[in-house]
Amino acid sequence: MERKTFQQGMAYLAAAYGIELSKERAAVYWDQLEGLRDEPFMEAVRSAVNHRDRFPAVAQLYGHYRDVIRREGQKTLRLPSRKPMNKAMVRQHIATLRDRLRRVGG
Repeated sequence: MERKTFQQGMAYLAAAYGIELSKERAAVYWDQLEGLRDEPFMEAVRSAVNHRDRFPAVAQLYGHYRDVIRREGQKTLRLPSRKPMNKAMVRQHIATLRDRLRRVGG
């Protein structure tokens, strides 16, 4: 993540919870969260403000981030289109498998 995005997220959290974030605390958050992607991080920050009464711990922010990433994955997940089944071909395939199983088992 870009440092600028991180600083914006931390400023957003500090303003939302009415606290002043120390440099040391910000350094810990940066150390733990710097590998995250920018946009999902900002969405996680907004989610934390919507769901938490107190300034979130690193693990809580990371949990919100995971939820955002999971939702992203669900949006992009598409089931294959359903094609009409060729019943004769399916029956033939099952018969072939049964024949092979008989040879192996007996």
